[in-house]
Amino acid sequence: MSISTCIINCEKSVRLKITKLLKEYGEFSCLGNSETYDQSFDFILKTTPDVILIDLNERINFCHSPVQLIRELYQYLDYSPFLIAISDSRDKAYEAIKLGCSDYLLTPMTDLDLRKSLFRIKKRVRNSSEGKICLRSYSDYQFLDLNEILFLKADGNTTDFIMLEKKKITAFKPIKNFESILPRNFLRVHKSYIINTDLLLRINFAKLRLTLPEEHVIPFSRAHKSQLTLLKETFFSLEAV
Repeated sequence: MSISTCIINCEKSVRLKITKLLKEYGEFSCLGNSETYDQSFDFILKTTPDVILIDLNERINFCHSPVQLIRELYQYLDYSPFLIAISDSRDKAYEAIKLGCSDYLLTPMTDLDLRKSLFRIKKRVRNSSEGKICLRSYSDYQFLDLNEILFLKADGNTTDFIMLEKKKITAFKPIKNFESILPRNFLRVHKSYIINTDLLLRINFAKLRLTLPEEHVIPFSRAHKSQLTLLKETFFSLEAV
């Protein structure tokens, strides 16, 4: 699960607070920010973020109303992003509800308020894709069953998902982006590989090799040997019983 965000029409102090908090969670990635109407419009259409944090206060640099931006975006977007409205007063709260905003945050904003808002979104995304991972490329969403993933292989700034039945699906993000959001049965065993331990068939400690179904042989590094040793002991104890 990877949730992309962007920050629109926010003051510098608010942008810094949001960016700092997003870095605490691997599920969220910040695509960037914009402070003008046209740039914001172009940026959102180009990056199609999952979450838009937008200050509804009107500012000279923005030229037009942020509310107008949201209304106009709905004419072009082929999906519904999560909207988090930000303001220094409650005056625009009713407007935010009509726009379909997920939350309304008042400035000065506390870390707790923002954290709650992000976790509500994370919960909704997770509940809608239980047992799956979503790979997203612009407005194209592909949902993979976690129990059908054999392993992940890094290929520069992209990641190949090797599936059962010899299928390969490419995600346009580096492998480190997936390490923190996959469930615990997915284990990093090498700088270039993450495996699904539920499908592991064999560990060869002498040759530093792992075997997965469909004759896939994966190398593992000595840095990850202790984790695999612990995994082996767990499997062995289950077998012994």
